[in-house]
Amino acid sequence: MGGYRFASYITNLNLPSVEVWRLYRGRANAENQIKELKYDYGMDKMNVQGFDATETSINFIMVAYNIMSLFKQVLLNEKIIPTLKSIRFTTLNIGSYLIQKGRHNVLKLWEKVDNVSSPFITISP
Repeated sequence: MGGYRFASYITNLNLPSVEVWRLYRGRANAENQIKELKYDYGMDKMNVQGFDATETSINFIMVAYNIMSLFKQVLLNEKIIPTLKSIRFTTLNIGSYLIQKGRHNVLKLWEKVDNVSSPFITISP
């Protein structure tokens, strides 16, 4: 509709509509971040007995999350910020090996076509 965005908020807060919009706008991505922590960083399967061990585990997960968030924002520089699972399968999980063919180094990458793993493809200068 001509560049306009419509939304409705139902609340029992006694605030002006602009303040309600600002308050809830800040929470918009919270569920996505919780989902990413749960599924990509394993927080749903964390089983630690003591308080100190739980706190340490959560701190390590949060450090990893913050480092990957910085990586996604600065280095990937994409409009749609991918999840850790997407980055793992598109960027970090590329099977390859380097061979020497004559006087040239050749990088062989694993190629996946239509969910069927095929032999290595060759990339040479």
